[in-house]
Amino acid sequence: MWRVDLGSIVSISHIDIYYRTDNFRRPSAYTSRMAGFFLELCEVEVYGCRIKAYFGQNCSRPCPINCQERRCDINTGHCLGCVPGYKGHRCEQVCDEMTYGLECALSCGNCSDGKTCHHVNGTCWSDCDTGVHDDRCQHECRFGHYGRNCMNTCSKSCIVTNKCNRMTGVCDGGCKPGWAGITCDQRNDRDCESCSAKVAIGVVVAVIIVLIGSIINVVILKRNHDDHVSVGDTTCPLVDPDVDKEVWSNKLEGGTKGTLGLDNSRFSRFSS
Repeated sequence: MWRVDLGSIVSISHIDIYYRTDNFRRPSAYTSRMAGFFLELCEVEVYGCRIKAYFGQNCSRPCPINCQERRCDINTGHCLGCVPGYKGHRCEQVCDEMTYGLECALSCGNCSDGKTCHHVNGTCWSDCDTGVHDDRCQHECRFGHYGRNCMNTCSKSCIVTNKCNRMTGVCDGGCKPGWAGITCDQRNDRDCESCSAKVAIGVVVAVIIVLIGSIINVVILKRNHDDHVSVGDTTCPLVDPDVDKEVWSNKLEGGTKGTLGLDNSRFSRFSS
């Protein structure tokens, strides 16, 4: 195992290796050793440019400016890699439209009017298209926002407050009562009148129900009261059928009146 330390990273054109022959003609003991993979090195020569960013026979030609780390092939000058935003052998071409970044491998976001983005960092030259925001126009609008750059706010009159389509602003599920329009920003007086009428009707119906219930209760209470105080066609306390009839007959004989001032003739059915 052997190695050559050049002291730093350099651009190499080629390497010449000289092994020991002692100037003997082939075949010799040394060439036989080569066949058996036993080498006795005599000299190793490395050709290249010690100064970075140059190429050519005399290392006098600078590598293209867009080469990554300004390194290029020592013979052809082709870049070993390009800085972000460029492509080609000498990195002289910008990325194609709608692409950017290292090796032009990244896609642009939704810039306004379908325009391409900056070929190096991917930022949009103007505004974002509808429904997205940030420098690269790659993030959807936050809840409650819509439109270009997500600058518009969803209507509070949406059936679900501030919830709408991030592109158009159309409310999800429609508008609250009394509102109309694509973004529920217009008063709907006809709808309001309908709502008021419905409320008024509801109040009237409720009052009628309460009145009917009250009348029914009064009727029931009156009937119950009459059942407790009516005997024949005369009003007096109900008499227990089991009360001693003799008591009543004694009180009513001789034409005397009962405790309530009633004629005894009306109570003849209680006498024996």
